[in-house]
Amino acid sequence: MALYDLRETLETRPRAVMRALLRAAGRIGDASVVPALARVVAEDAALLDGCADALAAIVAGEAPEDERRAPSGPTGASDGLDLLWERAKGARPR
Repeated sequence: MALYDLRETLETRPRAVMRALLRAAGRIGDASVVPALARVVAEDAALLDGCADALAAIVAGEAPEDERRAPSGPTGASDGLDLLWERAKGARPR
């Protein structure tokens, strides 16, 4: 239930708590938030760095480094996912 709420809240992009939500997404490390991150970036590029940090943390927890590859996303968010993935590859999890 909490993951559902996190995904839904990320997509509404509440400015006052967006940084905290992105940190929470990275700490939780669940790949189910990746499509939400991609949609956020596709609609608001100013959030790219925070979303990329969250994605980098998620990927770091998902697979050994030599097996990491770009996750697939939903139709309609592919541009955001491509941009997000390129930025996240250079980000280090915190």
